[in-house]
Amino acid sequence: MHAQNNHGRRLGLKRRAVLAGFAAFGLGAALRPAAAQTIAVPDGFLTLSQFLTGRASLDPHHAALVHEGLSLREPALDTKAEQLLAFMQGRGIGPEVLQGALEDAGSDLASLPPLIVRAWYIGVVGEGPSAFCITFESSLMHQVVADRLMPPSLCYGPPGSWSAPPGAAGVP
Repeated sequence: MHAQNNHGRRLGLKRRAVLAGFAAFGLGAALRPAAAQTIAVPDGFLTLSQFLTGRASLDPHHAALVHEGLSLREPALDTKAEQLLAFMQGRGIGPEVLQGALEDAGSDLASLPPLIVRAWYIGVVGEGPSAFCITFESSLMHQVVADRLMPPSLCYGPPGSWSAPPGAAGVP
């Protein structure tokens, strides 16, 4: 009986240690998203992003990812964002004519709007072999079609069905 009690105590201690570990892991996981959302994104960049994407509200965590990714590509991102805002306000132009106005003015800022929009909507910074993905599931392209399409991580049919002509794989 004594051996059984020791065994039970050892299991109890192990069980407590395991439960404490799970609790600590759970607490850490719970704190991580909160910490990620407190990353400060400059107001100028956020205002410019809202203007270019046509979204009054943008997810703070996604904004931090986009800003960080674009900053790697454009070291003077925040300065250029402020200059672009000043360009738009000085001319009183909207997003529909911005790109043409930048190109007509021969502005070195002309490459910035497509870079920002691509990062927000597709989740990719840059093009070609030097491009890198900053986000996928939270990119805006999925939010635009979320009322009709399945979540981006799910497939509509068996592997490879997306390569068959419509109707051949049982897809309407």
